[in-house]
Order: sequence, then structure tokens, then C-alpha cells
Amino acid sequence: MLLDIKQLPPVRIASFVKRILIMMLNCDSSIALDFCAILTWIFKRYRDTFIGLIEQENGFGIYNPSVQQPDHSGAINSCLWELTLLQLHHSPQIRKWVDSIKILLTKH
Repeated sequence: MLLDIKQLPPVRIASFVKRILIMMLNCDSSIALDFCAILTWIFKRYRDTFIGLIEQENGFGIYNPSVQQPDHSGAINSCLWELTLLQLHHSPQIRKWVDSIKILLTKH
């Protein structure tokens, strides 16, 4: 899906990423590392979408993952707080990945 479409709406991309990050907080390390590979590609391809989300200290919106339409989830208006929790992950590889993603998304 993400590989075939040239340009997706930023709100859908942000919602998809938020869902994956939340799953990473609750899954096994090996699965979380697989998600890291997917998210790295997404963060590189849609970097402009996420620069604002990583720089916000506190998001000005509330993310609601239970809505049916990702356009109405509020993902684009909330920050990526999941990355802060993943920095405390027991796997050093995931902690290292979070550091590299934060550098990627804050580098202008």
C-alpha cells in the first residue's frame, strides 16, 4: 500500500505511524525491530509530515485510535510521545533506533 501510492494524505500517514508506534510499546522486541525498519522508510519518505510532530513538546491535539476513519483520529495534531517511551525500551537496538529517528526528524 505505502510502496505503490505516490503521495498519501499526511493525516493518514501520521495515523498509521501512531498505530505502529503504539503496537511497538506492547509487542516483543523482535517484532518491534521489524516495525523499526518499516517506520524508518516511512520517516525518510514522508519526513516533512513528521518534523512538526517531533518538535512539539506537547501536542495541541488528542489522538483517538478508536475512530474508524484515520482522517478524524487527530494523529496529525498530536506529538509522537511514543518515541519518548521507546527510548526507555529494554532493547538497546530500539533505543538506538529512536535516537537515530529523532536526529533524522530534527535535522533541517
